[in-house]
Parts: sequence; structure tokens; C-alpha cells
Amino acid sequence: RLIRRWLPKGTKKMTPKEVAFIEKWINNYPKKYLDYKSPREDFWMANLNLKFSKMEIIFIKRFQ
Repeated sequence: RLIRRWLPKGTKKMTPKEVAFIEKWINNYPKKYLDYKSPREDFWMANLNLKFSKMEIIFIKRFQ
């Protein structure tokens, strides 16, 4: 659905620059199922949480 906002049916040719623009727009578009965060933002937060959980495990193992 999101892609059809930019590309109507029957679109034949697109430049790589246009594809990159649409891709960036979709990845930064807030989604209701992500509590109105963008997929990029949600991915970034998930990676950040994973890094901190690994750091916590290493910290606990060192001081036991």
C-alpha cells in the first residue's frame, strides 16, 4: 500500500535515486503497530537494547 502512494500500477521505469527516496520514506514512516515509531527507529532501539543487555551480562560475569 505504501509503495502505491509513489508508484501507480503500470509504472515501468524508475531511477535508483527514486527507489532510494521511496525506500527512505517508507523506513521513516511511523506505523501504528510500532506505537507510532518508524521501522528505522524501532530497529535502532532494538539494537540498542540488545547491546545494553549484552553489556549487563558481561558486567555480571566479571564481578561474580
